[in-house]
Amino acid sequence: MALRTITSTALQAFLITSPGATGPIPWLPNLAGNEVIPADVAALNVAIKNDLINGGSIANLPIWGGAYSQSNLLSIPNRGVLKVYPGDFIAWDTQTGWPILVSGLAAANAGYSHT
Repeated sequence: MALRTITSTALQAFLITSPGATGPIPWLPNLAGNEVIPADVAALNVAIKNDLINGGSIANLPIWGGAYSQSNLLSIPNRGVLKVYPGDFIAWDTQTGWPILVSGLAAANAGYSHT
């Protein structure tokens, strides 16, 4: 599995890659292989929770199904949809299920650690 820890042990993440292509981002180097495997997509879709249900009780927050389906769109619960590009990281807080999108530029240049 290609899951990583980003910045904090409370955040799980995976790197969006596009083999041999950089898409619209000229500074992005080619990213070999595809780290986004079906198991990661399943883990993400089970991990992201609806934060406006059950009065904010973390233990009882329901899953926000279909948050990401490798369609390059990330659904943020009750907020909207974000476009995802190669080099970006999709992370989520393991305690609350809150999704976080980190741009590839920020991840590469702003001191983020990802292992």
